[in-house]
Amino acid sequence: MRGLSVPIKNSFLNRYLLTKVITHPVTNSFDTKKIFLTNLKNVLPENKVHVIYRGINFDEWFSRSVSPVKYRENDEIIIGNVGRLVKQKGQHYLIDLALKLKEKGLKFKIIIAGIGKLEAELKELIAKNNLEQEIILAGFFSNVRDFLNSIDIFVFPSIWEGFGYALVEAMAEELPAVAFVKTSNPEIIPNKEIGFLVDYPDIDEFADTVFKLAQNPNLRKQVGEKAKESVIRRFNFDVIIREWEKLLG
Repeated sequence: MRGLSVPIKNSFLNRYLLTKVITHPVTNSFDTKKIFLTNLKNVLPENKVHVIYRGINFDEWFSRSVSPVKYRENDEIIIGNVGRLVKQKGQHYLIDLALKLKEKGLKFKIIIAGIGKLEAELKELIAKNNLEQEIILAGFFSNVRDFLNSIDIFVFPSIWEGFGYALVEAMAEELPAVAFVKTSNPEIIPNKEIGFLVDYPDIDEFADTVFKLAQNPNLRKQVGEKAKESVIRRFNFDVIIREWEKLLG
């Protein structure tokens, strides 16, 4: 099972393993499959590599109790992101997003849940741009449902993902999501009825989309409800297990 969206080296060992030993190479998205085969197109036929998405045990997920965090002080829109604080996750784009939303006069807070090596750098950027009141680094959540049930809009500025697990979790909580048209995101959000994709790295379009959602609670509700139905139908554990049984049976 390959979940990392980076090319595999065309080494003797990898060629041997993939042609003589491994019978069922599987990737966690079609984008990961494309990257997987980048250096191996003359070694491994495309139809030999299968795609099975990473499933979520939604029965267990929704059995967890929820204790939302109170971030809203007045009537702000609460925008949230979950992810390790590393370059891959693109949280530096949220600094630019906050500046654009301030220009539009929106009352908001952006809450970032996660820890990582870029924490100090992000804090410095937040202070440099006078965004201490608009952006909060909330740290690690042992129960991410607490966090997701504390926000209104989920933003996902990742530069690359094998499979956007955090994006699926947010959609399962009926959150309208905005992400870049990158890597596997279009596989999770195939249409505007269940979420929004914007060109990378167009922060103006990103901010316009978030602003539109912030101004329209009915749209947030409609998109969130359809998002939940979609991800539960496509990514629940039972569906994924049947895919494995079909492949291995």
